[in-house]
Amino acid sequence: LYSMALAPGFRAFPRRWRYGLPYLMTDQTAALALQYFDRTEDPVARRWYFLGVGLGVAVVWWAGTLVGVTMGGALPASIDIAFTVPLVFVVLLVPTVLDRPGLVAALVGGLV
Repeated sequence: LYSMALAPGFRAFPRRWRYGLPYLMTDQTAALALQYFDRTEDPVARRWYFLGVGLGVAVVWWAGTLVGVTMGGALPASIDIAFTVPLVFVVLLVPTVLDRPGLVAALVGGLV
């Protein structure tokens, strides 16, 4: 779904960018890029934005994975970190709710 949504924005990219950038695709990168692509028509700005966001998210992901692998066993079982995944999506959702229909869609989606 992300590929279909981002394809129009990637269409003007040179081939090496179109084939390389999707390796940085995450939920967060796609959400931020879609917002940016709606505001910016310049394909050069779009691809550099995607690269910056994608690398930023990837580096944090890789670092978090290393921390989890090396120190995850030291966390006490009483600390529940499962809330962090839905929290990331809430943080991405809030800036996109700009009007009443968007709010209704977000609430119905959350309820479902």
